[in-house]
Amino acid sequence: MSQIRKGDKVKAHLDGTFQGVVVDIVSDQHAAWSAQGPLDLEIYCLVQLKDGTVVRRRSSDLYVDYE
Repeated sequence: MSQIRKGDKVKAHLDGTFQGVVVDIVSDQHAAWSAQGPLDLEIYCLVQLKDGTVVRRRSSDLYVDYE
């Protein structure tokens, strides 16, 4: 699996209709805590869809579309 970068065309693993271009990559603190403290940072991609809207998805839910 390749690393997602800005400008990549991506699709969602579980939603075949979700397609867009990555405009930014951000990291955010995970909402859950464990007994040892906060969990690791989550990596999110801001994806611009074909209709122009920008949505935030976890990078683990996306893959690079080479078509």
